[in-house]
Amino acid sequence: MIPYIKLNLWSIYMKEKVNSLGESIAQFIRFDVTNQYNRFLNQNRRGNVRYEQLDNDTFLVKLDILPYIIEKKGKYYEFGEATLGLQLRTEKEVLIYESPPRILTSNYKHPQVFRSGEISYNITNPMVELGIKFHHQYDFANRKMLARMTARLLIYGQHRLERGYFGDHILPVYNIEDVAPMIADKRQDIESYAVNNGINLERIFNNF
Repeated sequence: MIPYIKLNLWSIYMKEKVNSLGESIAQFIRFDVTNQYNRFLNQNRRGNVRYEQLDNDTFLVKLDILPYIIEKKGKYYEFGEATLGLQLRTEKEVLIYESPPRILTSNYKHPQVFRSGEISYNITNPMVELGIKFHHQYDFANRKMLARMTARLLIYGQHRLERGYFGDHILPVYNIEDVAPMIADKRQDIESYAVNNGINLERIFNNF
């Protein structure tokens, strides 16, 4: 009887430990990551950070991005709301980034988004530009550093959507004309359209 009691107590202890770590990760996303994300971007650029717990060890950090407009060769194309997803996994006291941010929104059409929802990062690479390694074990005790890294990954994915089509060296997955409606070909017209549709003028991204 005694071994059973010990085993049962150990199971309860491990369950509480897992739940405690899960709650710590949830708080980490709700507060630490969100605060770091908001520090990096002004109010008109910010999306909404939230999360979904997939199981005891896996979390999906989500970023809801507001509608925006991209200019290409004097023509303006509209893109609707999108949700980015960044999957995290925990093992004991470490945090692991599974892969770069991807699109969770179904059938989201964008020059840099594959049908699978994966984002084309072209010649850029989060591992190189941000110094972040995927499938690497990061000590969760370094919460501030990890919050900053997580926020930067979210912004990196957001930037690929909003500004990743710019420059002649960019190789899109699809031509912008094939995936987005052309709304206007004059700046004054697109500004009027944006105001009438609740899109902040700072969310009109000009090509260069």
